[in-house]
Amino acid sequence: MSSYFLLHGQRFSLSTFTVPAKIVPPGHGQNEVWLVYLRAGLLVVEDDRGFWSVSPGQVAFFPPGCRYEIEACGCISGVAVSLAPGLCVGLPEISCAMTVSGFVPMILERAVTWQQKGGAGIFQPLDPRQERLLQVLLDELHTGSQELGRLLLPKGKMLNDIAREILNNPGERKGIEEWASCMDISSRSISRHFSRETGMTFAQWRQVASLLVARKRLAQGENVQHVSQSVGYENVSAFIASFKRVYGITPAQFRQMFD
Repeated sequence: MSSYFLLHGQRFSLSTFTVPAKIVPPGHGQNEVWLVYLRAGLLVVEDDRGFWSVSPGQVAFFPPGCRYEIEACGCISGVAVSLAPGLCVGLPEISCAMTVSGFVPMILERAVTWQQKGGAGIFQPLDPRQERLLQVLLDELHTGSQELGRLLLPKGKMLNDIAREILNNPGERKGIEEWASCMDISSRSISRHFSRETGMTFAQWRQVASLLVARKRLAQGENVQHVSQSVGYENVSAFIASFKRVYGITPAQFRQMFD
């Protein structure tokens, strides 16, 4: 289901999505702002700055011109919105996850059902009441908070290769000395460059990377014990403690969001 409007003379379009449908921006232009409200499932996004994820109830925000890839985990559903840039002044300038108020999904779910007089893809003017509701939506987006849990990737090829190998095989817990030997580089150099390019020590980065992969697997229905082992934790209690310290809830509580 899709709807196409003119809000203050500028284009504003919405569409719902569910698995197995692909999440596609409903708009018509390369220069439009795109956001995704997620009802269910987990989205993991890779952009030029690294990885970040979007949980149910959050919004993924994509300004014009940014490069990104989206991986959908679990049974996803939600509402995709495309906006003219003029409607988004003051919103984030980088792609990110946003935590928003409960008004946002309520308005989106109503707006996507508004009947259009024209055909699909034809932008129609709104009546005054509808304009007021969408203006409230924009106001609520401006008061949303930007999530800070981005996992930065090192820019140098050698360290980037190490980082991606860790993400692909988080259960292989190579220490920094082992990586240094494999890459024929000093462990001190790896440590220095990792800290400078990601803002974390090598050990901290590896832990957050492992937990990012764990979130994906929990969202896909795997049990906590299996996920703990698959991302390199020998002790499930340590995994639970690490997960809660980073995300504020236990892995079991997180997994329940996708049942």
